[in-house]
Amino acid sequence: GGEHTLVVSPLPPASSASSASASSSSSSSSAFASHSSVAADSSPSPSFIASALSALSTKLNSFSRWWARVRPVYRHIILWTLFFLSLTAALGIYLTLTPEYASIDSVRRIKLRPRDLFSYSGDLISLADIATGAERTMWENLLRTAPVLESHPFSRGLSPKYVLVLAGGYQAMAKPVEQPHTFMPRVIRQVRWEELDDEHQLQSSRAQWHYQGWSEVAAYHIDKLMRWDKKPPVVLRRIPVELLWANDPSWLASIIARDHLFSSALRSLLRRLLPSSAWLVAGVPCSVHAWMDGLSIAVPSRDLQTQLADPTLPRDQLEQLRHFSDKIVHDFLLDDHDATVFHNYMATQHGLLLHWDSGLAFRHGTRARPACLDLLCGIRDWAEEATKTFGACDRICTFRRSTIDKLRAFQNRDVTGADETLGDAWLSSMRAVGEERSFDFGIYHEHTLHRGMGDFSKWRFPAEDFAAGLDANVDALLNHVDHCLHVHPPHLVLL
Repeated sequence: GGEHTLVVSPLPPASSASSASASSSSSSSSAFASHSSVAADSSPSPSFIASALSALSTKLNSFSRWWARVRPVYRHIILWTLFFLSLTAALGIYLTLTPEYASIDSVRRIKLRPRDLFSYSGDLISLADIATGAERTMWENLLRTAPVLESHPFSRGLSPKYVLVLAGGYQAMAKPVEQPHTFMPRVIRQVRWEELDDEHQLQSSRAQWHYQGWSEVAAYHIDKLMRWDKKPPVVLRRIPVELLWANDPSWLASIIARDHLFSSALRSLLRRLLPSSAWLVAGVPCSVHAWMDGLSIAVPSRDLQTQLADPTLPRDQLEQLRHFSDKIVHDFLLDDHDATVFHNYMATQHGLLLHWDSGLAFRHGTRARPACLDLLCGIRDWAEEATKTFGACDRICTFRRSTIDKLRAFQNRDVTGADETLGDAWLSSMRAVGEERSFDFGIYHEHTLHRGMGDFSKWRFPAEDFAAGLDANVDALLNHVDHCLHVHPPHLVLL
């Protein structure tokens, strides 16, 4: 149910072939470097340049004499043929490098399921429950390196998504992390959070909501550090263009839906006929998620949310309260307002409440705004209803004891002896696998009510600012917990 959710370098290789290509490129670069001084000393002599120019001139004169003997009608035929070949090649390259988002609408209208479009004949392997330990490590390695056999778009949710079949029949899902071929992270200026004045800090808001993969990767590392184990494995990976888009079923969807028929058929044909475009674009950076089967929407009861807000009420479903509280804490730490809606409360087939869909986390920049403490009010619809009726919502005052103990251990390093804050450990975890550059794809803009098209600033933040912002969110949460402990007995606040 819901979304099956299941920089630019360095990134993990798209395949073993791309790894070989990278190592070959590296060795050739070092060879070039070792001979650079020799090349600099042996510059071409004037006589060599003169002879080369003379040979070129001879060839041009020979071609000119031949061209003069060609009949005018044949000249026109040759020129028009070259023109159309060049136009076809340019169009083919463009179509090969550009995803057809119209196909998503077609697939949605005819209600094709991705599994119906697979040509893979073997058994598909997916997760039935959250992977931990050795199983999680195995999935992470597969998601990073296993060759992609098939890719098909599917239409649930805001962002473009692709269902993948990896070698061995392992099923995964990919979310692009940037708008294709705009190179925006490479040209948008990077600023430090402290460089923004108070007004711009309050107006900072996430742009490009359709491209969500980068925050999925960042959120997964936090889930691992906190040992919540409520997210399926997610990695950052470049997928070659022809592997991500070449199996686009839009031509079939267009035939059935009678939508964009000619362009879809041409696109599909050219993708199969043209050679690889890896020489031009190394690959599409995506978050790649292990696919999970058997998920369902599992919204906790309103009574449970009321019990979280008022620890003095009688309660008997303590484990459900702990899971619900962890979900709310997770959403606040990531400043994830989208995760608080009903359809993002997902559970496994065994009933485990997941920390699902972090594609729109870090809504306001590197840290939450003061008003974002209302994320502790739980499910958005109920919180908004309470705010309209009573002027404010009730923030939770019940937490899992082990969660709060871990956060205090990270933040009180002088007392607990921890080596790093949560933000530092988060950044170290991402750097260990080359995924800290995910933050380069986080584009923000000045969110105002009166703005025209393109006349507002855009910026991005360095990874270190996100780490500092996470620590600031932890401090704000622990201050709220201390307030709850001041009002209520500890055994009621910490379960």
